[in-house]
Amino acid sequence: MQTHPARTPGTALKDLLEKNQLKQSEAAKKLEISEALLSLMIKDKARITTDMAVKIERVIGGSADQLVYPQLVADLAKAREAA
Repeated sequence: MQTHPARTPGTALKDLLEKNQLKQSEAAKKLEISEALLSLMIKDKARITTDMAVKIERVIGGSADQLVYPQLVADLAKAREAA
């Protein structure tokens, strides 16, 4: 059985930006957040909250579900490691 790396929240966000042909600086400006925060989310160093996922959906497009589900999976993995 071949395993594939899990899709991370950051990967989902990066894919969404690429699909919409947005540079990180442009997306950060539209979202009214710092480029540093957007970069941290793309690198999976900062969580994509449900509120942020809805904002991304509203401002950039795509579906908040595409961001929230990978974040949930990542959060569960961290919780299991800590248990």
